[in-house]
Amino acid sequence: MAAFAFSNGEMRKSYEVLYQSFKNHYIEQRATWDAFDLAFVFCVQPDVPNLDRFCSSVETDVYFCRKFVVPLASPLGTALARLPFLPLAPIEQQSQRLVSAQTFLNQCMVPAALAEFLVVQHRRSAEGIAEDCANGIFGKPRELSPTVTTAAVQADRTIAPIRLETVSIENFRAYRKAQTFTVGTDVTVLYGPNGFGKTSFFDAVDFAATGGIGRIRRIESSSDAIFKKAAQHLDSKSENSVVSLSFRCNGSARKLIRSVRDRKQALLDGRSTDRKSVLGELTGGDIPATDRVENFVSLFRATHLFSQEHQELTKDFQDDCQLSAQIVSRMLAYEDFANAVTKATKVRELVQAAVVNANKEIRELSEQIADENKELERLAQAAKDHTNVEALDSEVMALRDKLAAAGVSIASDKSDVTTMRGWRASLEARYAESQSLGARLSDLAKEVVSMPRLQADAVALQQLIAKTEQAVTEIEEKRVATEQMLHKASQRNAETLTKRTEAQAQSELLQWIRETQPTYIRLLEKQRVFNEELNRTTITLEQHRASEKWPSLLCA
Repeated sequence: MAAFAFSNGEMRKSYEVLYQSFKNHYIEQRATWDAFDLAFVFCVQPDVPNLDRFCSSVETDVYFCRKFVVPLASPLGTALARLPFLPLAPIEQQSQRLVSAQTFLNQCMVPAALAEFLVVQHRRSAEGIAEDCANGIFGKPRELSPTVTTAAVQADRTIAPIRLETVSIENFRAYRKAQTFTVGTDVTVLYGPNGFGKTSFFDAVDFAATGGIGRIRRIESSSDAIFKKAAQHLDSKSENSVVSLSFRCNGSARKLIRSVRDRKQALLDGRSTDRKSVLGELTGGDIPATDRVENFVSLFRATHLFSQEHQELTKDFQDDCQLSAQIVSRMLAYEDFANAVTKATKVRELVQAAVVNANKEIRELSEQIADENKELERLAQAAKDHTNVEALDSEVMALRDKLAAAGVSIASDKSDVTTMRGWRASLEARYAESQSLGARLSDLAKEVVSMPRLQADAVALQQLIAKTEQAVTEIEEKRVATEQMLHKASQRNAETLTKRTEAQAQSELLQWIRETQPTYIRLLEKQRVFNEELNRTTITLEQHRASEKWPSLLCA
């Protein structure tokens, strides 16, 4: 189903009003329109300014439904021919342009599961599809026979605009301690060296919204214990890992908290909420009970979350794209076809390779069967020719003589079945040994061709070894001589050091004598003066004693 709208006045404003009216009308007719593949066609005048930029902005936004901008130029049929859902031929004839690649495959009687695997990316690998075909999962191969079928395609839902304001992370991936990031501005730049948690930041936002980590899909569907080990910080022990988002939706402040221990449930504004309800709030749509939550996880990641693996390339493409509107329209219309052709080509190559291997194995088995049949025929003919017991005994004796001549040990003279089997085993062993020797001789024969060159190389190598050994001997002699010279030099050095030590001691003694000589001379001078004074004092004392002695004698 396609809705046609016509610009009346300012192009951008008319588009926004008419497109919103179309979505509102879809909500009213949802029960009926969900079975159709919706498209919105906006018709404009061909000479309006900035038409290519406007076409790129509208047609690259494929959310909710496919959108097309058609300049209504003459002839009208040529202008409308760029719409992918219109037939290239007149309406009464069979359409040559299909709604989608999956619908086209269904019309060609391709099984629904196989059509889905070929068209939907990452649903089933080419190797898996080839394996399913070989196992007969999709039935027996048959020629494609297009028939008219009606494909029911569920329309996408509108999205409620949200603005993320803060992100709080604790004990999650690269973040050990609790950290809060403010991201409420129009542009937030997250930068830093490798290993500082930029990727973990996007993982935290993904986990809070979906309960998983889409970048690590191998653990997303695993057990809670494996997911907990991968999601928590490496140094974490028993602490819980928690991520909370504060965002604003339709003017209201909301808060979402999710922990790794119970990742299927989250607290949305303080109330326990399952993943489907959380995603319904974030995407702004009503989720039917029959829809799988994994579909809405993919929807959220495609429309809200853009990490370093899935960057928001279309945003800059809308502003700066210089491609013409027709090219952009055809790219959008045939994207599924290109993906399906690529995967189908790979599946065909894998199946062809499997067929080639199977045919090779069949040929080998056929040759083996032919050899076995020849052996059976030979044995049957031998049994037929040797029905005479005496002739058979004669043949056995002749065989015994040939075995003995060939060097096979004949331990018993009996000619029963066990003995014959022993002879056969001996012959097979000798044959295997001869085959091994023959293969070895063939290898040696190939190597004999290179013997002259190898001998020349060996002679040159021996000469080189002799020169090297001579050089090593000379170097060894020089080393011994050098060691002797070094030993003598070491002895002379030790003697020099001893003499130097003695000279240093004498020098220090002389230095001490020079430094103490003035003091010594002063002390000697003082001693001489002191001796002179002592002598004078002694003489004076004796004179004094003598003078005291004479008066006493006179008194007596």
